[in-house]
Amino acid sequence: VAPEGAEFTPVELSDAAVSAAAAYGTLDSMYEMSTGGYAMKIVASGSQGSIEMIVGVDGNKALTGVSVVNHSETGGIGTKVINNDPNSAGTPVLDQFIGMSGAGSLVVGKTVTPISGATVTSKGITAGCNAALAAVEPGVPASAKAALEPILSNPVIFGVNLVNAGLAGKVENLLADMLTGPGAVRKALQ
Repeated sequence: VAPEGAEFTPVELSDAAVSAAAAYGTLDSMYEMSTGGYAMKIVASGSQGSIEMIVGVDGNKALTGVSVVNHSETGGIGTKVINNDPNSAGTPVLDQFIGMSGAGSLVVGKTVTPISGATVTSKGITAGCNAALAAVEPGVPASAKAALEPILSNPVIFGVNLVNAGLAGKVENLLADMLTGPGAVRKALQ
């Protein structure tokens, strides 16, 4: 999760980070690593309850690893994921997350190969990794960007396709400012 010798400094959780992570799991705590990036305690749903994990994200917003610290997954099934057993591709299931980036882009069966019979546990770990990535990515969540594109590209609404005109990013940034917490909409519109 963190390079050897890394030191950790607690980070006060921002409303934006907690809110962004909430689309996938619960951001419990965050630590800045002396080597760059963050280590976060994330809680996500597994097949038998909550899975608590530490997820590392480097300075380039790519995952450095995931380690499960508490769970109640079924022995011999969900624990295959927890124990980092190889998936059907032969890769240790937790190790496959290293280097991945882009909150919301990690999807079991597409970018993540689960362990057969432990799909729900695999989805819980994947949700935790997406939560960690969302917590460190400022701005509009990837899921919101995907929903905004058809609206921003519709010339009937705005008189011009804002995506093609290069203005979609400005609208997304304004929306991101409005999502930062109480009073943010008023502040962004002033």
